[in-house]
Amino acid sequence: MLKSKSLSLIAVAILAAASLSIAAPASASAARQAAGKTVSVTDRDNNETIDLNVGDTLVVKLASNASTGYSWQMGQNNAKLLVTEGEPRYENSTSGLLGAQGTQVFTFKALAAGGDVLGLLYQKPNVRGVRQRTSSACA
Repeated sequence: MLKSKSLSLIAVAILAAASLSIAAPASASAARQAAGKTVSVTDRDNNETIDLNVGDTLVVKLASNASTGYSWQMGQNNAKLLVTEGEPRYENSTSGLLGAQGTQVFTFKALAAGGDVLGLLYQKPNVRGVRQRTSSACA
């Protein structure tokens, strides 16, 4: 029987952009800069500190197998600093094999300066009374 596990994926420090401006950008290049960069992380980045600027996008890609009934669920997040963008999506394996491991993808946007832990749990949805094992964290 597969036991649920937890993954405090990354320490996320959101920095206030020194040149953050509310005015509309003058060019397409300035618009891209104002939109922020995209930072992608995986389970290999577990317990790492990730620095983001306000406006940056964080993409978290974690190994998952939907055929088991388990999936990654939000465990801990400060939504005042890091907000989810849409629902997590599942990317099937390219192997073509039934029951093959795929990837679950979460997307977040950095809203404000600060630091906190982003924690995700790999478990069956609505499982009660299951003791969680701690693995890593975001700060």
